[in-house]
Amino acid sequence: MNNSFFQKTALYVKTHKITSILVGLGVLIAGYFIIHAATAKTPAPTYAIGTVQKGTIVSTVTGSGQISTSESVNLQPQVSGPLVSVRVKAGDSVSRGQALFSISATDAARAVETARESVTAAQLDLRSTQTQAINATADNAKAVKTAYTTLLSSGLQAQPADLTTSGYQAPTISGNYALGMEGTITVTTYSSEGGISYAVTGLTSGNNLTSTTSPQPIGDSGLYILFASPVKGGLTWTITIPNKNSSSYLSNENAYQTALENQSQAEDQNGSAAVTLQGKQLAVTQAQNNLASAEETLAKYTVTAPFSGTIATVPVNVGDQVSASTTLGTIITTQEVVTLALNEVDVSKVQRGDKATLSFDAISGLTLAGTVSNIDPVGTVASGVVNYTVTISLDTQDPRVKSGMSVTAAIQAAVAQDVLEVPSSAVKTTNGSSYVLTVPSDTPATTGISLAIAPVQTSVQIGITDGTATEITSGLNEGDKIVTKTIAATGTTAAKATTAAPSLLGGGGGATRAAGRIGG
Repeated sequence: MNNSFFQKTALYVKTHKITSILVGLGVLIAGYFIIHAATAKTPAPTYAIGTVQKGTIVSTVTGSGQISTSESVNLQPQVSGPLVSVRVKAGDSVSRGQALFSISATDAARAVETARESVTAAQLDLRSTQTQAINATADNAKAVKTAYTTLLSSGLQAQPADLTTSGYQAPTISGNYALGMEGTITVTTYSSEGGISYAVTGLTSGNNLTSTTSPQPIGDSGLYILFASPVKGGLTWTITIPNKNSSSYLSNENAYQTALENQSQAEDQNGSAAVTLQGKQLAVTQAQNNLASAEETLAKYTVTAPFSGTIATVPVNVGDQVSASTTLGTIITTQEVVTLALNEVDVSKVQRGDKATLSFDAISGLTLAGTVSNIDPVGTVASGVVNYTVTISLDTQDPRVKSGMSVTAAIQAAVAQDVLEVPSSAVKTTNGSSYVLTVPSDTPATTGISLAIAPVQTSVQIGITDGTATEITSGLNEGDKIVTKTIAATGTTAAKATTAAPSLLGGGGGATRAAGRIGG
């Protein structure tokens, strides 16, 4: 059967030579490209590398609204508890920031006091650590200086510089050498009008009358010289510092080297000491942040007027149990305020007292500060979306602002200071969990770098974001290197190889033309 197939094939080839050649070429070309595509390599992607660092992230909620000149706002607390003070009645005129109602704040006040004590304790601990580090450094430096002074000062002797001088008794050297330099001091006597004087040269200089009863200074070296009787001019002695022939030199040298080693070890420990100081400073900062947070919480127990106006109603009394949904009173204002609608997702991030930045379409360059003064507890539904009306009182009034003007408000919903942050592009989410790609710490922070080792997927916990940067609450450390962007390859080596591959028909690009003709 096989022989019959081959005989038929051979007969067909002989009788249809041109067609058989073309078919054969087509098979060869197709096989070439199939094999080449199978062995082609996809170019490796490159990466943009960044560094995890600390910073401040401000999360904002943005909305558009309008200016209103007459507004009635319900005064509601941000905390729960019994009312201990009602300071206004219907009809009273009030000023912006005036305290109107107070809620029992025993626990909040205690928390502030505790936080304040923690700040004091952390500051004292930091100062103590700083003082210990300073004292230790000073003590080591002093020990080295003392040991060196002892080494240079001990056993000093005046040695005759010539045979004439050697015939006289050498003077006595005393004192503590203070110049801190090694070398030689030369003392030479000479006749003067006042008697026999001496001149000092070398490490120091000076001159004076000789004395056989009272030691005289040797320049400003801290050393003194007492001459032996008789003294005459023309005698020369040298004082070598240190005196290595002294019986105490070896022990003093060992003491000095020990002091140097202790100082070196202390300097080596400065790295860990610096880390300890950083930790103490961080503890102070954290305690201060906790105090600020506690004070902010305590402030919520006092309800103040969001703007100047008139109290319309006060439906509560001292002793009433109130909560965030309780209306303590109603205030009417004729001052300009901003009203805007936020959807249920955004409004959940905003609370009364949040600061806002306001810009106006009609007034180029004007930016005013404002404060969220009211959030309607009940939303309205429009086109299937639930919106809540938010009122923002202007911190300052501007005569250019008119009722009905369009306003864009950026509300600071959350602020995180001195936190770890990464570019938001670096954070990925899968199955509800967040992660970033990390690389070795010695990877340079640059764009377009190829990596020999694939980045590692590292799980992280995230905090707030401003859209550009995202807070990392756990999973990374300051200084870690991360992938901020993966730059995909723009082709394959197969594609490049195809354009450069020699044609099976012998001409550049001939394979493409041949395939086109076969296909046609």
